[in-house]
Amino acid sequence: MSVFEIVFSPTGGTRKVSGLVAGALDNNTVTVDLTDSGLDLSAVSMTEDDVAVISVPAYAGRVPAMAVDRLNMVHGNGARAVLVCVYGNRAFEDTLVELEDVAKHAGFRVIAAVAAIAEHSIARQFAAGRPDAQDAAQLAEFAQQIQQKLLAEDASEPSIPGNRPYKQAGGRRMAPEATEECVSCGACAAA
Repeated sequence: MSVFEIVFSPTGGTRKVSGLVAGALDNNTVTVDLTDSGLDLSAVSMTEDDVAVISVPAYAGRVPAMAVDRLNMVHGNGARAVLVCVYGNRAFEDTLVELEDVAKHAGFRVIAAVAAIAEHSIARQFAAGRPDAQDAAQLAEFAQQIQQKLLAEDASEPSIPGNRPYKQAGGRRMAPEATEECVSCGACAAA
């Protein structure tokens, strides 16, 4: 059995959480960086004896589209998957259930899932310093439960929260957008 850490972490927060989970399962993991555009993901292939810790951030309650595209290139071949969703502010909404669907489409068998907090990637004051020592201890306990499940050869699927259909992608823009009503900076907000 090999443990693969498949992670999409543009700013590093998801990688920290993912490393805590994967490292607690096996300190000799194979890392697959979904943010590396030069990596040939179609060459990444597992066996049904392997375990993959698949970690993504929640972007407005969804899996980032680029992570979906790249994970779909990987060949799970029946490997067991532990899903990790990382969020830094308010909620992860449909991220885990969407990640479950994407992982299954890529050929994985989902056996566990967790949502964890890390420092927000843009507004750093939210969840600053997370994951912290308490988070690390909780993630190590979660990994211990996964180890027990693996030893018992329990491949049952967890009940994962979220909605199908997922919440609509998109949402609010990260930067203000000028309209015809705008006459000067801040004038619209004062109206």
